Amino acid sequence: MAGVLALAAIALMFPGGTSQRGRVVEPSRTVTVTGEGEVRVRPDLAQLTFGVITHGASATEAEALVLASARQIQTALVQAGADDQTVEPSHAAVVTNTYQDYTGVVRIGSFQGRSAVRGTVRTLSKVQASIDAGLAAGATSLESVVYLLENPEPAKESAMKAALENARERASVIVRSDGERLGPLKSMEVLLEEAPPTAGASPGSLLFRAKVKATFEY
Repeated sequence: MAGVLALAAIALMFPGGTSQRGRVVEPSRTVTVTGEGEVRVRPDLAQLTFGVITHGASATEAEALVLASARQIQTALVQAGADDQTVEPSHAAVVTNTYQDYTGVVRIGSFQGRSAVRGTVRTLSKVQASIDAGLAAGATSLESVVYLLENPEPAKESAMKAALENARERASVIVRSDGERLGPLKSMEVLLEEAPPTAGASPGSLLFRAKVKATFEY
């Protein structure tokens, strides 16, 4: 019976919520909003990929020719300014070129050697010279030119910070309209983190985007 009376006394002393030294503390209110942010940065390197195709009377000859051509392209790229630690040929493949003779029999006409040479250019002003050098050295095609950042993490973080700041501004507008003042961040959830696609032959700015859902006290 004494325990029940004690609980009843406590309930009468603090009818409005949690007590701190005899003062009734109102529960905090929250507002949840989404925020979006983006940042544009210039790339600091380019990755080049060249295609190499050769023809030979035998599989051995076709392979030897394509490997020799790949080595020439590799040397030319390094001389033009590509990073020598990144320039390397891919595995060489040999395929047959066939034809059908007048009797309908399929015969091998020649052998085709195929390979690719990839390399990174860290000085963007040397990209065009590297492309010209690769093609002049025997590459039969320029497969791709990809511009990107060596370290994209700072750009991702900047986009995330911009998204959070956008959420804070939106939340502040909402609570000010009710005559209140925005409090600290209570929680945040990342809804989107988008880096630029790794494709394209333009050295223009790279776009990083982020979207968050944030809850603030007020």
